[in-house]
Formats: sequence, C-alpha cells, structure tokens
Amino acid sequence: MKQQGGRNDLLERVKKTEFFKVSFQSRGTANAAPGTREANLFFQPVWNDIDSLVDPSLFIGNCPKIVDDYCNGEVAQKLAKYKESLDKASTAQLSI
Repeated sequence: MKQQGGRNDLLERVKKTEFFKVSFQSRGTANAAPGTREANLFFQPVWNDIDSLVDPSLFIGNCPKIVDDYCNGEVAQKLAKYKESLDKASTAQLSI
C-alpha cells in the first residue's frame, strides 16, 4: 500500500469508507457514496489479497503470552488452595 500513500492516509480512507457504509446502512439506502467508490479504487491493488491481509491470526500480537502469564500467575495462585480437590477431580461428560 506504500505506493498509494502513507499509513495515515490509509487509515483515513478506511475510516471514511466505514463512515459512509454505516451512514447509508442506518438510512436503509444503497451504499453508493462517492467516498466509498474512491476508497474501493484505492484498495484495488490488494483486492486479491484482502482475505489474507485481514486474517485475524495476524493481529493477535502478544495475546498468547499474556494469557499464559495470567493463567500461570494469578489464576494458578487462586486455584492453589483447591489443588487437592482439582487433582482428584475427573472430567465430566454431559450428554443431551
């Protein structure tokens, strides 16, 4: 996307597209805003790659580490007093 402009330009175009989309949907009319058409042309170079560019797994950052730290820290401390019961516990199976 660098050939079309910088990061701020990209962000502004995304926000503009979303604004037009929401405002037209709230009125129950077709999404035919000029800003939306302009944004669509702006993103044309990545149309074929859009699914891979917005793949949620690309945006998880430090989430796995944060969850592991939390579970192995605070949660482990809270569960420590129930360790004996948890060690004896078995997995329950629910059949409906």
